[in-house]
Amino acid sequence: MEPAGAGGAADRHRPALLRLHRRARLELRRKNFLNRLLPIFLTVLLAAGCSYRLAGQGSILPDTIKSVGIPVFENDVQQPNLDITVTHAVTETFLRDGRLAVVDGGADSLLQGTIKSYTLEPVAFDTLNRVTQYRVKLMVNVKFTDNTGKGIALERDLRVQWDYNVGTAITSAEAARNQAVLEAARYLGDRIAGMILDGF
Repeated sequence: MEPAGAGGAADRHRPALLRLHRRARLELRRKNFLNRLLPIFLTVLLAAGCSYRLAGQGSILPDTIKSVGIPVFENDVQQPNLDITVTHAVTETFLRDGRLAVVDGGADSLLQGTIKSYTLEPVAFDTLNRVTQYRVKLMVNVKFTDNTGKGIALERDLRVQWDYNVGTAITSAEAARNQAVLEAARYLGDRIAGMILDGF
């Protein structure tokens, strides 16, 4: 004989049991869906990986181009030694990258640049309306030429900028400006290398 109240207790627990069963079925369906989706995802990932190239591990340039010449950039602005700073930073970028040998003569390609604009603009002020932050902005025309017979590969105007903070001392402000110019030039070097070697 069933104990008194047993049927009522079972009835009370039935909704909870049904919810557990539904959750179990949903979880099983979710796992089955993921199991079906996983092979598709792996296929897409592998296909994408076939065309993916790590920066510094390959190049979009033809195999005939293995070296580059980088003469001093032309300076069309009234900022002394800016051409030297920019050229040195760009050259250092290609030397670090290593995919193209930087040579003085007989290079397979030629990278030329012209500094078209240099501006220094205030971007932040203190409560006394004194400038506390400046922005260095450069615009450089870049021309990359294939010396193996295909002529100009690309020509583009690139713009870079770098912010820096200033104090009250003139010497420290000048040092900060020079460092900002150097950082902007390094960023320009990264942009140029990425454009030529990686296509972006």
